[in-house]
Amino acid sequence: MSDLGKLLYYLRIEVHQHEGGITLKQPAYAKTLLKKMGIKDYNACQPAYAKTLLKKTGIKDYNACQPTYAKTLLKKTDSTEYRSVVGAPRHLTHTRPYISNVVELVSRFMERPTVQQLKVVKHNLRYVKGAVDYGLIYERVSGEDIVIGYTNNDYSIDVNDRRCTGGMTFYLSVNLVTRASQVSVCYSFHLWS
Repeated sequence: MSDLGKLLYYLRIEVHQHEGGITLKQPAYAKTLLKKMGIKDYNACQPAYAKTLLKKTGIKDYNACQPTYAKTLLKKTDSTEYRSVVGAPRHLTHTRPYISNVVELVSRFMERPTVQQLKVVKHNLRYVKGAVDYGLIYERVSGEDIVIGYTNNDYSIDVNDRRCTGGMTFYLSVNLVTRASQVSVCYSFHLWS
């Protein structure tokens, strides 16, 4: 076995080892992805909260005031293109765990995607354009290691099936170690006096 030096690239992930720790990024893959999807020349934007935008059937907000716009958004789109656009950012979730919720959510509509759902996917790719150089930083921490955990639940905000998404993240000192989310049935109880 021979020493090849410091790790620089691994599965399209750039690894920068420095005195303070390690940085993992994917700028080359993100730029290639944006060019392939035709979003390279678009303006960057803020991420969309996709749960409130994506619906399997009907758009209540637009049906009353703009019925033609609602019909346009509910029109079916090419499922092959949709699968390609949704599947490509999955690799970016390795260094950008905060976009994994949106990637998981838009993956639910692979069977019969609509124009509305494709717009949400492309909107989030525009967000990636503004965050090309983002990544994970693992800092070297002196002293005692502390495990910190956070949990959250959105309490049935999903407009399609009224299920709730629970998530958790764990940090070792200041470094993200693991992140997970799960969709489950959520029950609410009302107490009447």
